[in-house]
Amino acid sequence: MILIKRGKYSDINTLEDGRLYFASDKKELFVGSSGVNVKLSDNTKIFHVKMSQLGTGAPEVAVKYTDLLPGEIAWSRDSAGEYRGTLANAFDDHTYVEIINLESSSVSVMKGGVINPSNIYITQRNTSGTLIDSTGGFIIKIYKLLPL
Repeated sequence: MILIKRGKYSDINTLEDGRLYFASDKKELFVGSSGVNVKLSDNTKIFHVKMSQLGTGAPEVAVKYTDLLPGEIAWSRDSAGEYRGTLANAFDDHTYVEIINLESSSVSVMKGGVINPSNIYITQRNTSGTLIDSTGGFIIKIYKLLPL
């Protein structure tokens, strides 16, 4: 038998490792893990930030919403329109990178993905397919997808 504690979202305390809690008012399920309550009910978003990037500079975190990664991602600009995030052994086959372009016009397309266990990439191209640097910002969401 599995017991799941339930109550309001505002009543949740730090859960013991492996302990489950269902926030009935928000319909969200959490599990305790190393002193952190991890939400399980929408795959698991482990990183969500708003980035700024102008000209030839590396992307910078402007606002951090969620960060459950085991360290800080080091961001760099490899070349025009190509950016890399590095964090040792943080990414795998179940990692999904979502990019949301915040630029005022729709003249560019952004995408992201995993290069290897320590690196993710972001690219930005104009409608002709040419790599271009950002003139504004973007949102990055990284998920650990739960295998079926």
